[in-house]
Amino acid sequence: MAGTLIPIFGIVLGCGIALLAIWTEYRRDRALIEKGLYQPEKPELAGPPDRGFLVSGSILGGIGIALVVSTFCFSNRQGDKDTRIYFPIYWRCTTNSLSCC
Repeated sequence: MAGTLIPIFGIVLGCGIALLAIWTEYRRDRALIEKGLYQPEKPELAGPPDRGFLVSGSILGGIGIALVVSTFCFSNRQGDKDTRIYFPIYWRCTTNSLSCC
């Protein structure tokens, strides 16, 4: 019984604290607007200038594609059932005896 209450209280209190923080920020902003003192914060640029996100995203995307291709090319070529279940493209390549995969 106590083992199931701990996660429930953790989730409820965690969400409650987050909602309380959002609500107090809302009330503070609303009070400032009513007094005429509200000045919205100017958002700062996130990340490096120029093409920083484009370059880092391209690098991460290339790494991901390389990992997927290496999974298909260097996995067990004995035709394990696990390989056939989880990698249907790899299984299709080996059954058609294509050497590209």
